[in-house]
Amino acid sequence: AGATRPSAPEPPASAKPRFRPSVVAKRRRFLAEKAFRAARRHLDRGQWEPAEKELRKAVQLEDDSTEYALCLSWARFRGARAPSEKAALREELDERVKAALRHDREMAYAHYVRAHLYLLDENEAKALRGFRRAADLDPELFDAQRHARLLAMRKK
Repeated sequence: AGATRPSAPEPPASAKPRFRPSVVAKRRRFLAEKAFRAARRHLDRGQWEPAEKELRKAVQLEDDSTEYALCLSWARFRGARAPSEKAALREELDERVKAALRHDREMAYAHYVRAHLYLLDENEAKALRGFRRAADLDPELFDAQRHARLLAMRKK
């Protein structure tokens, strides 16, 4: 009456279905890039809040991306209303621009944001150079082209 049947052996760990880390990482990068592209469309239209929402997703998925972090700081800065908040966000944005350019001197959006900061500081010569550099690096950054044209016309 008390005979026990031997239990079936456990399947090897490699036979258990699971996602490989590379598949998960690729999926996270894909979703982050999708959110980033949506955010860039919002940024291009001056829709700061929706851009910030999408950029928060992108940063959460790819927290080591200096470009995503820079764009998030830019959206937060542009969307800020209170002067005290704007001042604090300006400092953060300055640091993000510097970090982005240290990471990649060819990051068009970092040159674009820095050019806007030069405009805020009323340094049109540096702003013009920055917008031209951004437009050269990314021909689809139409706002950089527009700002460069406007500043060049003012200079004449």
